[in-house]
Amino acid sequence: MGVDGRSALETAIKEIWLREGDRNTGFFHRMANATERGLVLKQISLQKRKLLSSLSEAEIYAALMGMNGDKAPGPDGFTVAFWQNCWEIVKEDVLDMGGRGLGDYRPISLLGGLYKLLAKVLANRLKKIIDKVISPDQNAFIKGRQILDGSLIANEGVHYGCRIWKGRGQPVNITHLLFADDTIVFCEAKKESLLYLSWILLWFEAASGLKINLEKSMVIPVGEVEGALDMAAEIGCKVGQLPTVYLGLPLGAPNRASSVWDGVEEKMRRKLALWKRQFLSKGGRITLIKSTLASIPLYQMSLFRMPKSVARRLEKLQRNFLWGGANGGIRLI
Repeated sequence: MGVDGRSALETAIKEIWLREGDRNTGFFHRMANATERGLVLKQISLQKRKLLSSLSEAEIYAALMGMNGDKAPGPDGFTVAFWQNCWEIVKEDVLDMGGRGLGDYRPISLLGGLYKLLAKVLANRLKKIIDKVISPDQNAFIKGRQILDGSLIANEGVHYGCRIWKGRGQPVNITHLLFADDTIVFCEAKKESLLYLSWILLWFEAASGLKINLEKSMVIPVGEVEGALDMAAEIGCKVGQLPTVYLGLPLGAPNRASSVWDGVEEKMRRKLALWKRQFLSKGGRITLIKSTLASIPLYQMSLFRMPKSVARRLEKLQRNFLWGGANGGIRLI
């Protein structure tokens, strides 16, 4: 037998001995690690364990007591106050509640107080870990921040050249604002700045696997900017202009101008065009005005003050809808 054959035989004998003999060897550990390297589970954190644990009676009771009981009853006829006051009697039925099949669930229009309680319990659980999974740069889903903060800061940045002031007149430069997947990036009106921004976007796509929709993106110049088309070509998007809309609110428009409210008035007119007035009673019209028309301007009113002229126009639309005839004429009493 040659040297090579002897070496191969010795190797085979060692492998047989290692396989059938003592297993607590370095050879065994190397083989096991190579096989199971991709099968090792990561450590389950305490937060994940709490998030996935079963609902407890104390957790459900705390969520129930934190709800507002003075609300209109649902389709089942029970208010939240009923479940709060009769908890000792009905708690067993509440704890056993749960769907085992798709047919056990009800349409959203028929949901009552118990389903609101379940949503409250889930919200309380997510509240404990939501700050760990949301970036601190986000304006949404973070305690102490509202959607209005993003629109307010964006308007301040546009009006004051991407700077806002905090205490004692110290300026703070604004670089970006994030709300979920809606992002605004502030930069100087230079071709180099847009080039660097395009690199950052490419790195983001490569790292995340996401694709930025440039057809929905735009470069908006603030003031007089030369070569805006060339700068937009660096990224591959179109050029927009102020005023525009950000998070459903005007951006870059004069705060006291009545034109800021043109979108609200147009939305109200579209609502009215969908309703066939000849088939609505007076009570039905009053209900629609209170539930739908009157709430349309509330979101914008939370940030901008409505001029009196706009308030009169919106009031006139609602008044004409209430008292108008079938063909737009005057309804006789």
